Amino acid sequence: MRDLSEIMQVLRSDLYLLILVIIFIWAGLWIHKALLVLFQIATVRLFDFEVRSFQFFLRKYTKGEDGRFTSARGKFILTPTVAYAPRSGEPISKAKDIVSSIVMFAVPGLFGLAVTVVFIMLKETVLGLPKVLIAILLGTVLGFFLSSVLMIGIMIVVVSMMTMKNLHVFTNQKIRELRVANNANDVDFPPLESLKDLKSMKMNRLAYQDVRFLWAEMRRDGPVMAEIAKWFRDYISLSDTDTFGSFGRELSVFEFMMFRNLVLYYSIWNIDPATARKYYSIASKKLDEDNDINGLRLRAYYSMNVLNDREQASRLVNEGLNKPYDQRFPKLEFDHEVELLKELSDFISK
Repeated sequence: MRDLSEIMQVLRSDLYLLILVIIFIWAGLWIHKALLVLFQIATVRLFDFEVRSFQFFLRKYTKGEDGRFTSARGKFILTPTVAYAPRSGEPISKAKDIVSSIVMFAVPGLFGLAVTVVFIMLKETVLGLPKVLIAILLGTVLGFFLSSVLMIGIMIVVVSMMTMKNLHVFTNQKIRELRVANNANDVDFPPLESLKDLKSMKMNRLAYQDVRFLWAEMRRDGPVMAEIAKWFRDYISLSDTDTFGSFGRELSVFEFMMFRNLVLYYSIWNIDPATARKYYSIASKKLDEDNDINGLRLRAYYSMNVLNDREQASRLVNEGLNKPYDQRFPKLEFDHEVELLKELSDFISK
């Protein structure tokens, strides 16, 4: 870093050069993050993951049932993002989780550090360049360096979490068990209160309850669903409820799943139209756009039991039942969705 500061000394006399350095620090961060996203897209399949979506600025690319990506306008983001998950039917081992985290974050991180080292080694050559070019190169390299340190830090945190006794690891293990189980009764999801010895953050507890609700639904366990629904309501009441779905704030994945599960509970398992409408309105944008089989099932029951729209419910049921098996879903979950759609179809046809 002393060599980088020496290069910076050359630019101190001109304010516009320092501003140029700052601008290209952001550019370096963006380029390095883009390289990370591209690297992860190229390597996730080696670890039995699949890319679900990725986004650059306003364009979001989402993987469909046919395995192809479709482009749509999304909410503007400054840096590229990618979302991936285990491929259906592939039990991901803890060791593979750890190795994948190391590879997918450490390699881009070490690449960025290597660029920084090469830049420092070429210091004398760099100092002979025009000052504007020095400022551009210095800013870009500093962006690479900061992004690399961040990536390696993320890797250390993620790997540490995976090797520790915590709720995040426990939840992932339960997801793996569900992915390969033939019946939801073959998997045990203990109450959250019994897992107090596992280290966790607020987000980890919400994620666990989201997955546990799906498990309870597949078992048709009314008392457990009621218990989790109450936990969700308490979670919302203890949060800043004004922030949910307001001021353009995007719901996190786990928050969206929480509201989705509450809509399911009050539209199917404990029908309460007013409550179902309240929670649907908060996540309506994503729920309305969800044309996967689980989204169609939710909207079909919501149309029937909350909106009293039998025609729309029938259309959504038929659309869901005509869906071919989607490899993104574990077979157990897909069969669960089909079974509930058939039950609603039989009810409508009576």
